[in-house]
Amino acid sequence: MPAPDKATLLFVDDEERIVRSLKMLFRRDYHVFTATEGAKAIELVKREKIHVVVSDQRMPQMLGVELLRAIRETSPNTMRLLLTGYSDLDAIIDSINEGEIFRYINKPWDPSDLRDIVAKAADIAMALDAAGSFDKPGEKTPESGGVLVIDENPETYEMVQEVCVKEVGGKVDTAWAGDQESVFRILAERPISVVITDLQLTGVDTPALIKSLKQHYPELLCIVLTSFKDTNILKELVNQAQVHRYLPKPGSRHQLSRGIRSALQRHNLFRRRPEQLRQHEVEVRESPETRGISAMVVKLVKRLRSRPAPRD
Repeated sequence: MPAPDKATLLFVDDEERIVRSLKMLFRRDYHVFTATEGAKAIELVKREKIHVVVSDQRMPQMLGVELLRAIRETSPNTMRLLLTGYSDLDAIIDSINEGEIFRYINKPWDPSDLRDIVAKAADIAMALDAAGSFDKPGEKTPESGGVLVIDENPETYEMVQEVCVKEVGGKVDTAWAGDQESVFRILAERPISVVITDLQLTGVDTPALIKSLKQHYPELLCIVLTSFKDTNILKELVNQAQVHRYLPKPGSRHQLSRGIRSALQRHNLFRRRPEQLRQHEVEVRESPETRGISAMVVKLVKRLRSRPAPRD
């Protein structure tokens, strides 16, 4: 059994030369396992304490997102990173909806950047283990909280509201914002657990808004409901906003219901075990476009933190 002073990593790629290269890069500071197929990786995770798994996406017998989904079910506190040289829209969407990955890493990777990302992931996993905090995906938590829909089309809000009433149930309070000013007004006035947003709003850099909200208000869960498809933006939303789900418009009511339930449960889990928020730490990349939004979010968060905590 590896000594507890070092984190344990698992690298998965069907190319032997790649896993050898990764092992050489990390073996001095970590206990390192490698696998060239998904089935072997799953066996290792069941047998060993794995803090971080880094998997390639395109493998012949099992895709990376399928592997990471299986690992999430087997070992929820294992931090999951997806490594790929392709801008595959379906893979990115699945990595959000199924794998709930911590970071999306492009090939060829920069060794220094990869070391930093792995170090952050390993630190989070070891801290959760030390705290005895275990996220159980099937654990029942209340499906209650506030849901804010950010969309210019009121029909989207009407659909979400109907889904919440008829299919989600519980104590779910819904609100609608069609512009950025309304977003900040509602967030300041009402407790919001989940944001459901389009990525295309007139005059609003919506991805920047989502990133800033998650950076300063980490317990907020975001579901993207949009017809907008841009692989680079979606990768950024994985790494810099930890979006909870991506759903294409007009959206399936069943998928929307599942996404809202999952997000509300996760938000309530964060309230009960705030140390779990570390799994949602985002990559911060400030830009001139986001500074103004970040300043507004900082003011908003100060107001939110002065608000009395809701009673269970």
